[in-house]
Parts: sequence; C-alpha cells; structure tokens
Amino acid sequence: MAPTRRDFLKGIAASCALGGCASPEKPEPAGASGAPPPPGELVDFPADLRAPGGQAKATLSDGSVVLLWNDEAGLHAVAGRCTHKGGELFYDPERADIACPEHKSRFYPDGAVQRGPAQLALARYTVAEEGGRLRIAPRA
Repeated sequence: MAPTRRDFLKGIAASCALGGCASPEKPEPAGASGAPPPPGELVDFPADLRAPGGQAKATLSDGSVVLLWNDEAGLHAVAGRCTHKGGELFYDPERADIACPEHKSRFYPDGAVQRGPAQLALARYTVAEEGGRLRIAPRA
C-alpha cells in the first residue's frame, strides 16, 4: 500500500527534527530563492520566428515537437504533429489556421479541430521570450 500524505508529512517532520531541514542560521545558497523554477523548458529562439508571419518547430527534451508561429498578436505554440496519424503540421498565414498536408485536417489556432479526419484537438503550449530564448510549457 502506498504511503498516505499524512505518513509523508510525518516523515518530513521527523527529518527536520533530526536536523535535516534548513534553519534560519544556515545561509541560503547564492541565487536560490526558494521559488520553484518556471514551468517548461528553454529552447533557442529560431531566427525564422522573429518577425510576424514566421514559423518554426522546436523539439522538447521529451521528444514532443511543437509548432511555433508569430503573428500580429505575438508568439503561439501547439503540438507539431497531427492527432490523426502524426503528420507534420504547419501554420497557414493566409488562412490563419494550422494544416496537415498528409490527410488535409485543419485546426484553429487554439488547437481545436476545424476539419477532419483528425478528431482530437492539438495540445497547446505557452511560449514566451526569456533572455533571448523561448520558454515553452504545456498549457493546463
């Protein structure tokens, strides 16, 4: 049987009682704020993406391919593979939607299916510039 939350918290408390927790007397390491790191991961900022109308793909550490594009509203990101059979997607600036040339599925910019055969929406990501790179994180 898996430990309960209560058992886990009791273990933490016992560890702290034995001196395993940081105390006010111990200085905090340089650069450590105690805040969790921002979600997502940093990737290089593709040159093709810097101007409106540009698009690019990024591969995340888990192997996920993300389609990125830049329009008048800013940067956007969705899964880069079609939910039908995994075809490679591209952003169509003329129609302001996402297309799969393999079986002709189309998706709205928010990832919702516009036309099948795909039945499932694309995963959405947040994307933001951070220090000359892009931070990409799955949306909840």
